Amino acid sequence: MRPIGRFLARLSLSFLGLLVAVGLLEVALQLYPAVPAARLRAPSEACREVATSPVSSYDPYIGFRGVPGSSGEFSKTCEYSALYQTTVFRHQFAYNSEGWRDTSHAYEKPAGVTRIVVLGDSFSWGYGVAQSDAYPALLPALLRGEGVDTEVITMAMPGWGPNQELVALTYEGLRYKPDVVVVQFAGNDYADSLCASFEERSSPQFYVGGDGELKWPDLPLATSNQSSELQRPDLPVWMAEEDKSHCGKAVAKASTAQTGPSKSDLTWLNLKRWLERHSISYRLVRDSVKSVRLTQTLAEAGGVTEPAQAAVPKPARAVALVKALLETIKRTSEANGAAFVLLTAPLYQSTLRPADAPTEDQALISEFSGHALDLTHAFRNARISEPRKAFYFAPEDGHWTAAGHRLAAHELARHLRELLNATGTIR
Repeated sequence: MRPIGRFLARLSLSFLGLLVAVGLLEVALQLYPAVPAARLRAPSEACREVATSPVSSYDPYIGFRGVPGSSGEFSKTCEYSALYQTTVFRHQFAYNSEGWRDTSHAYEKPAGVTRIVVLGDSFSWGYGVAQSDAYPALLPALLRGEGVDTEVITMAMPGWGPNQELVALTYEGLRYKPDVVVVQFAGNDYADSLCASFEERSSPQFYVGGDGELKWPDLPLATSNQSSELQRPDLPVWMAEEDKSHCGKAVAKASTAQTGPSKSDLTWLNLKRWLERHSISYRLVRDSVKSVRLTQTLAEAGGVTEPAQAAVPKPARAVALVKALLETIKRTSEANGAAFVLLTAPLYQSTLRPADAPTEDQALISEFSGHALDLTHAFRNARISEPRKAFYFAPEDGHWTAAGHRLAAHELARHLRELLNATGTIR
């Protein structure tokens, strides 16, 4: 046999051996995932959420909030493969008399106490974790340990955007006479602010007028627009991000140029989707590739993965509206004697990007320079320095785990301590 023939034969045998090894690994992971389930990023369509009682109720001003005084159990089950599924989380939720997932607070502020109002969405609500593990609940003890007697009032709901947060602050949050207002922001807030409804639930729809000023909607809202099906205990309370609503889909589509893929690109895209849905080893390799600049660059060049540094552009109308809403929250807070903090919750994908890559909300953070706390670098550094100790994002949906909430709470507590010292508002 000629040398070239021997080389090709050895290359073929090596390739065949690699395929067999990968196949055996996949079979082993399918039968018994050697990697803990928390490390596997199951596709969103493979997961199902169930609540034993309604998580939200109609509010004529905010659109929807928690059901005052109610409680229940919330769980999520994911199918990681054809042979393996597990309950990702199961926790209780309980609302106070105002409909917030928090303990009750009197409007009158106790003497000597620094009050913080936290406004946000599912991250601040504590999606996937016990109420006591959510970052707002951890703040008082952390600040108390640094000599600050603090009371934290959490006003947050899954699906909220800055539009609901502005109304909640104006009509209710200011009654607590806060010293600090923290607004937690996530990337989906662009869609949540632009859309008039969230899973058939109404929300106040603001807009920016021709004069550049924020225009308020008529309040109270005209109708509840809430589907009775949301009361079914076996119905998912809120869906995966890409399936939230027609409005959310429209915003996502408007964010990128809509050019039709070629036949070969479509075939490759379908193959990647199939592997994403069915192969555990593919998901593990994909995340490992994205975490290293060299391998990510090579994978991008080969079309295996999407560019890691590419931040998805947002529709100009959504960006302008979000900026106007947050600026109004800032002005309203400061006019009532409260400092303003914009807390950005990074996407899991952002922590896989190189340290010098722009963050998802870089422009927004720059707009509120001096008032923003971007957690992207903290989560990226924690992932790199302690890769085996804790997983900070739930791989099924990107929400923070209990470890992620602890990290966010420590970073926010440090920031608040510095802010309160600088402004002299420590009680």
